[in-house]
This record gives sequence, structure tokens and C-alpha cells, in this order.
Amino acid sequence: SKTKIGKVIRLLIDPEYRFNAKVRFGLTDSMSDEDFIKRKFKLAFGCDLNLKNPKTFNEKLNWLKLYDRNPEYTRMVDKYEVKNMLLRRSARSISSRYWACIIILTR
Repeated sequence: SKTKIGKVIRLLIDPEYRFNAKVRFGLTDSMSDEDFIKRKFKLAFGCDLNLKNPKTFNEKLNWLKLYDRNPEYTRMVDKYEVKNMLLRRSARSISSRYWACIIILTR
């Protein structure tokens, strides 16, 4: 059909589309995290990712993704876990009026 031909042509022409297709089919699973992020960066921005001396905001974020692997970060993205962390750490120091805002923001 016409859409299948269009997808094949796009697969041949567009390197970003081709890479994303490889990701969808698991063909990049064996790549290291660094190689994967460098490849995605190059496709998105058209330049190499500088991890040795990151200067741009995007380079710094990618450096953090690769090298700052604090297990606490995974809990920080869970809104309910953040609420519980705040309760455990500083229940006495946060006034009740702020708790209402935190509860509203986590819903």
C-alpha cells in the first residue's frame, strides 16, 4: 500500500527515523548507554555530544544521565514517594499550609 511504501522510503532516507525503528525492534539493546545517547544526540542536534567537557545545557543533562546514577533519583520522580520522603525528612519543619500545596501538586 501507499503508506508502507512511504515508510520504506523514509526508512532509507531519514537516519533518525531509521534509528528509532531500530530502537522499536530492540536492535539497539546491545549498545552501551553512552553510545546510544551519543547517537541520539547527534541525530537530534547534528553535532557530537561532548561528555569530556560538557558546555551546553543538553550536554550537561546527558552527562548527568550517564554518570550521576544516584538510586534516590528514581524515587524522586514518583510523586507519592516524594511526598513520603518529605514527610519522613522534614515533617516538623514544613508548615501545614505548604503540605496542602504539596498534596494538590501530587494529585
